[in-house]
Amino acid sequence: MEPTAKERKFWRVVAATLGLLLSVFVVANSVRAETVPSGITLLLFGSLVALGVGNAIVNPRSSPVILTEHEEARFRRRQHIVGFAFSLILGLLIMLTDLRGSALAYLFAPIVVLPFVLLLRERLMRG
Repeated sequence: MEPTAKERKFWRVVAATLGLLLSVFVVANSVRAETVPSGITLLLFGSLVALGVGNAIVNPRSSPVILTEHEEARFRRRQHIVGFAFSLILGLLIMLTDLRGSALAYLFAPIVVLPFVLLLRERLMRG
């Protein structure tokens, strides 16, 4: 289901806010090291990436290929399956390696959660 104009505007504002915050945190850390903890900066960056990937998945206009409604639904289903597979693998790698104690786990957390958020969004939009 294609996002409405109101929804697109909301997510643009969220993306701009995340980008602005990330820029401010990077500049603050370049002026004085460890002003903002690296976990917060990585979480913001991961959220911005997840937002972009989520938009590419949800918004059919982000692709130059035009599919029929049936093909689009099948393609989206495959995207969800691949997303859950990557999420599962990445989540397991984080939990089963030394990465779980690292600040890099904050970078990957939004990407791990993304397929679940997209599935929840799809369910809410349908019903």
